[in-house]
Amino acid sequence: MISRFSKTFETNKDSDSLNFGVFLERKNIRENIQEKKKKILVIDDSADLLLVICTILELDQYEVLSAETVASALSLIAGLDRNGEYLDLILLDNQIDDLSGSDFLHNLEEQQPEMIKRVPIVFLTGATQVPDSRASGLITKPVEINSFLKEVKSYIGKQPNPGCAQH
Repeated sequence: MISRFSKTFETNKDSDSLNFGVFLERKNIRENIQEKKKKILVIDDSADLLLVICTILELDQYEVLSAETVASALSLIAGLDRNGEYLDLILLDNQIDDLSGSDFLHNLEEQQPEMIKRVPIVFLTGATQVPDSRASGLITKPVEINSFLKEVKSYIGKQPNPGCAQH
Protein backbone atom coordinates (compact mmCIF):
# COMPACT_ATOMS: atom_id res chain seq x y z
CA MET A 1 0.00 0.00 0.00
CA ILE A 2 2.71 2.47 0.88
CA SER A 3 4.55 1.80 -2.38
CA ARG A 4 1.33 2.59 -4.26
CA PHE A 5 1.22 6.00 -2.57
CA SER A 6 4.94 6.53 -3.15
CA LYS A 7 4.40 5.95 -6.86
CA THR A 8 1.44 8.35 -6.87
CA PHE A 9 3.54 10.90 -5.02
CA GLU A 10 6.24 10.77 -7.67
CA THR A 11 3.76 11.45 -10.45
CA ASN A 12 1.62 14.05 -8.61
CA LYS A 13 4.03 15.95 -6.38
CA ASP A 14 2.00 19.17 -6.30
CA SER A 15 -1.46 17.66 -5.91
CA ASP A 16 -3.45 18.70 -2.83
CA SER A 17 -5.50 15.51 -3.09
CA LEU A 18 -2.30 13.52 -2.90
CA ASN A 19 -1.41 15.07 0.44
CA PHE A 20 -4.86 14.17 1.68
CA GLY A 21 -4.36 10.63 0.35
CA VAL A 22 -1.05 10.30 2.19
CA PHE A 23 -2.70 11.67 5.33
CA LEU A 24 -5.47 9.06 5.05
CA GLU A 25 -2.93 6.30 4.49
CA ARG A 26 -0.96 7.32 7.59
CA LYS A 27 -4.20 7.58 9.57
CA ASN A 28 -5.23 4.07 8.44
CA ILE A 29 -1.85 2.67 9.40
CA ARG A 30 -2.12 4.23 12.88
CA GLU A 31 -5.67 2.93 13.30
CA ASN A 32 -4.64 -0.56 12.23
CA ILE A 33 -1.80 -0.55 14.74
CA GLN A 34 -4.15 0.66 17.48
CA GLU A 35 -6.75 -1.97 16.55
CA LYS A 36 -4.18 -4.75 16.93
CA LYS A 37 -3.31 -3.78 20.50
CA LYS A 38 -5.16 -5.95 22.97
CA LYS A 39 -6.03 -4.45 26.33
CA ILE A 40 -4.99 -6.35 29.46
CA LEU A 41 -5.65 -5.50 33.09
CA VAL A 42 -3.05 -6.81 35.55
CA ILE A 43 -4.07 -6.92 39.22
CA ASP A 44 -1.36 -7.61 41.78
CA ASP A 45 -0.56 -6.04 45.14
CA SER A 46 3.19 -6.33 44.58
CA ALA A 47 4.28 -3.08 42.92
CA ASP A 48 7.58 -4.61 41.77
CA LEU A 49 5.97 -7.62 40.15
CA LEU A 50 3.28 -5.42 38.62
CA LEU A 51 5.97 -3.27 37.01
CA VAL A 52 7.79 -6.31 35.57
CA ILE A 53 4.64 -7.97 34.21
CA CYS A 54 3.31 -4.73 32.72
CA THR A 55 6.66 -3.98 31.07
CA ILE A 56 6.84 -7.45 29.52
CA LEU A 57 3.33 -7.09 28.13
CA GLU A 58 3.89 -3.54 26.85
CA LEU A 59 7.07 -4.61 25.07
CA ASP A 60 4.97 -7.26 23.33
CA GLN A 61 2.62 -4.51 22.08
CA TYR A 62 -0.26 -4.95 24.52
CA GLU A 63 -2.08 -2.00 26.03
CA VAL A 64 -1.70 -2.62 29.75
CA LEU A 65 -3.68 -1.27 32.67
CA SER A 66 -2.75 -2.11 36.23
CA ALA A 67 -4.20 -2.07 39.72
CA GLU A 68 -2.62 -2.82 43.10
CA THR A 69 -5.86 -3.05 45.07
CA VAL A 70 -9.25 -4.66 44.65
CA ALA A 71 -10.96 -1.27 44.99
CA SER A 72 -8.82 0.34 42.28
CA ALA A 73 -9.33 -2.65 39.96
CA LEU A 74 -13.11 -2.58 40.37
CA SER A 75 -13.15 1.20 39.88
CA LEU A 76 -11.01 0.96 36.75
CA ILE A 77 -13.24 -1.79 35.29
CA ALA A 78 -16.39 0.25 36.04
CA GLY A 79 -14.84 3.28 34.33
CA LEU A 80 -13.98 1.28 31.23
CA ASP A 81 -17.49 -0.12 31.11
CA ARG A 82 -19.04 3.36 31.41
CA ASN A 83 -16.88 4.54 28.50
CA GLY A 84 -17.79 1.55 26.35
CA GLU A 85 -14.24 0.22 26.45
CA TYR A 86 -13.47 -3.46 26.75
CA LEU A 87 -10.70 -5.55 28.16
CA ASP A 88 -9.33 -8.53 26.28
CA LEU A 89 -7.88 -10.24 29.35
CA ILE A 90 -7.57 -9.85 33.12
CA LEU A 91 -4.51 -11.28 34.89
CA LEU A 92 -5.26 -11.65 38.58
CA ASP A 93 -3.09 -12.51 41.57
CA ASN A 94 -4.64 -15.09 43.87
CA GLN A 95 -4.14 -12.89 46.96
CA ILE A 96 -4.76 -9.14 46.78
CA ASP A 97 -4.90 -7.13 49.97
CA ASP A 98 -7.01 -9.17 52.36
CA LEU A 99 -9.08 -10.78 49.62
CA SER A 100 -8.51 -13.92 47.62
CA GLY A 101 -8.75 -13.85 43.86
CA SER A 102 -11.99 -15.82 44.14
CA ASP A 103 -13.41 -13.08 46.42
CA PHE A 104 -12.42 -10.50 43.81
CA LEU A 105 -14.19 -12.52 41.12
CA HIS A 106 -17.30 -12.73 43.30
CA ASN A 107 -17.25 -8.91 43.78
CA LEU A 108 -16.69 -8.40 40.06
CA GLU A 109 -19.58 -10.70 39.21
CA GLU A 110 -21.88 -8.73 41.53
CA GLN A 111 -20.79 -5.33 40.19
CA GLN A 112 -20.04 -6.14 36.53
CA PRO A 113 -21.76 -9.44 35.62
CA GLU A 114 -21.24 -8.90 31.88
CA MET A 115 -17.48 -8.58 32.40
CA ILE A 116 -17.28 -12.12 33.76
CA LYS A 117 -19.14 -13.38 30.68
CA ARG A 118 -17.09 -11.34 28.20
CA VAL A 119 -13.48 -11.32 29.40
CA PRO A 120 -11.19 -14.25 30.15
CA ILE A 121 -9.83 -13.92 33.69
CA VAL A 122 -6.63 -15.80 34.42
CA PHE A 123 -4.96 -16.23 37.77
CA LEU A 124 -1.31 -15.18 37.76
CA THR A 125 -0.07 -16.70 40.97
CA GLY A 126 2.61 -18.72 42.73
CA ALA A 127 0.00 -21.32 43.66
CA THR A 128 -0.14 -24.54 41.69
CA GLN A 129 -3.91 -24.85 41.91
CA VAL A 130 -6.67 -22.30 41.99
CA PRO A 131 -9.93 -22.96 43.81
CA ASP A 132 -13.03 -23.43 41.69
CA SER A 133 -14.04 -20.06 40.33
CA ARG A 134 -15.18 -18.30 37.20
CA ALA A 135 -11.56 -17.93 36.10
CA SER A 136 -10.51 -19.21 32.68
CA GLY A 137 -7.17 -20.56 33.84
CA LEU A 138 -3.89 -20.24 35.65
CA ILE A 139 -0.43 -18.95 34.80
CA THR A 140 2.13 -19.84 37.45
CA LYS A 141 4.67 -17.37 38.86
CA PRO A 142 7.55 -16.92 38.53
CA VAL A 143 7.18 -16.50 34.79
CA GLU A 144 9.60 -17.24 32.00
CA ILE A 145 9.02 -14.43 29.49
CA ASN A 146 8.48 -16.42 26.29
CA SER A 147 6.21 -19.04 27.81
CA PHE A 148 4.32 -16.33 29.73
CA LEU A 149 3.63 -14.40 26.53
CA LYS A 150 2.59 -17.57 24.75
CA GLU A 151 0.12 -18.37 27.55
CA VAL A 152 -1.25 -14.82 27.56
CA LYS A 153 -1.78 -14.98 23.81
CA SER A 154 -3.59 -18.32 24.17
CA TYR A 155 -6.19 -16.78 26.48
CA ILE A 156 -6.90 -13.64 24.46
CA GLY A 157 -9.97 -14.09 22.32
CA LYS A 158 -11.10 -17.19 24.16
CA GLN A 159 -14.56 -17.30 25.63
CA PRO A 160 -14.45 -17.13 29.43
CA ASN A 161 -15.00 -20.47 31.12
CA PRO A 162 -17.44 -21.03 33.96
CA GLY A 163 -14.79 -22.89 35.96
CA CYS A 164 -11.04 -22.76 36.35
CA ALA A 165 -8.98 -24.85 33.95
CA GLN A 166 -5.33 -25.41 34.72
CA HIS A 167 -2.93 -24.17 32.05
